[in-house]
Amino acid sequence: MVEDLNVPSITIPELRQNLTVTRTVTNVGPVNSVYIARVRAPDGVRVTVEPSILVFDSRTKKVEFRVTFHAKRMIQGRYTFGHLIWEDGYGDDDSSSHSVRIPLVVRTVIDYSSYAET
Repeated sequence: MVEDLNVPSITIPELRQNLTVTRTVTNVGPVNSVYIARVRAPDGVRVTVEPSILVFDSRTKKVEFRVTFHAKRMIQGRYTFGHLIWEDGYGDDDSSSHSVRIPLVVRTVIDYSSYAET
């Protein structure tokens, strides 16, 4: 599916209700690394990440995760922006911690087919 292309951003031009996108991440940091997801959801959208913690070790170099977008309100035609950050949280300053930022761009649309005719 086109939404599962493994690119470093996620764009959904027509979110009608719910949509799940799958990504794969490769560890390029220390062998034993743990990353925690932090999400700033686009306006009008709820975002969930599964799993919300990625664990890498000597055998696990690549991990797949899913990002699910849930439309909270239907705003026709407007793009909203947010991001997902995977952060290891190690170190006392920015130079010793690692993070990966994934931009999130979503446009919710009204799905008229879900409304009953009157």
